[in-house]
Amino acid sequence: MNIDSISNLIVIIQNGYKAGKSRVYLPYSKEKERILDVLKKENYIKNVRILDKDGKKMLAVRLLYQNDSPAVNYIKRISKPGQRIYAKPSEFKAVLPFSKSKKDYGSTIISTSQGIMTTEEAKKKNIGGELLLKVY
Repeated sequence: MNIDSISNLIVIIQNGYKAGKSRVYLPYSKEKERILDVLKKENYIKNVRILDKDGKKMLAVRLLYQNDSPAVNYIKRISKPGQRIYAKPSEFKAVLPFSKSKKDYGSTIISTSQGIMTTEEAKKKNIGGELLLKVY
């Protein structure tokens, strides 16, 4: 039985915020580290560190709270192991658009041939890829 590591990451982060924790721990993988780096850059988490516990690598994630409320209100997996979803730059959609300001208040994280990034960055580079998750 295979475990979807990205879904596991999402559940641990959601549960950490619901429990009011300041830090959560995840088993290490390069993919998770890169996703967490993007979440940090987009100000959804505070910090990410790699720890060595009993000979196993772990990711320590410091959760970000703004005015005592979680920085992440919603996080969802888009592409799943049973159904991969790919998109071209012209097919990228806003996560949480506001019509008056024409600004998107969410982020979609995508895996491309040039690494894991937001769809905003991928659109600037004009590359598509697998849609991993959306967050706001």
